[in-house]
Amino acid sequence: MLRKVLGGIAGFVTTFATIMLVQALGHAIYPPPELDLSDPSGHSAFLESLTVGALAFVLLAYFAGAFLGPFVAKWLSGGSGKPYAFLLGGFVLAGTLFTVYQIPHPPWFVVAAVIGIPVAAWFGAKLGPNRVSTVAP
Repeated sequence: MLRKVLGGIAGFVTTFATIMLVQALGHAIYPPPELDLSDPSGHSAFLESLTVGALAFVLLAYFAGAFLGPFVAKWLSGGSGKPYAFLLGGFVLAGTLFTVYQIPHPPWFVVAAVIGIPVAAWFGAKLGPNRVSTVAP
């Protein structure tokens, strides 16, 4: 039981660390413009100024986090990865939908996120190894 809980925590940390790292890479390649984001109208202006490549990096970050979190959780905890895919993929999807609700995004982004995040989480749980071997072969 402890192994499953710790695997879930590691998956959670992996999910959001991956999202932050990939988005940081995206910001390095596509530097964000200087805008005042404390004003809600600044958010819309910020999104309108982003290129397709910058938004694609955001999607890549969400997909990578949704994939790697369940992958790591299943790998470290063993057993089925389905609960981790539902939980961690659900967190990423819920956060994405909340962001899209707060700040209007292009329709292609919303469709890609709603379809791609659950698929990435499912593949992460499916492809993750069953457990870490503590015994050398």
